[in-house]
Amino acid sequence: RYFAYSIVNRERELGSFESFMRSLDAYAYNHNSFLKQGFSENLPLSSIRATVKSVGRWTWDRYTGDRRCHRGAMQLDGSLSLTERQSLAAKRTNELRHKATESKIR
Repeated sequence: RYFAYSIVNRERELGSFESFMRSLDAYAYNHNSFLKQGFSENLPLSSIRATVKSVGRWTWDRYTGDRRCHRGAMQLDGSLSLTERQSLAAKRTNELRHKATESKIR
């Protein structure tokens, strides 16, 4: 799925759903090397197809890559250490969640 995440936006802009799925198929088939990694056999082709179809459809329909974190939302000073910035961001996130929960209760 991480490979799908990395190519989906480019494929939406320059390609198509079909080219996206072909890329996922090729990636999955090329990485089906579990036998070399010590497993008793590689995944059956039916499992690869089902996984590619599931991951591809979900990624194409739902993944945008911009919801995970909002870097820079607080415009913190770059001279602060990463730990300090993360701590301040965690406090802000907690406050936002608390307010959202309160508003749902009322």
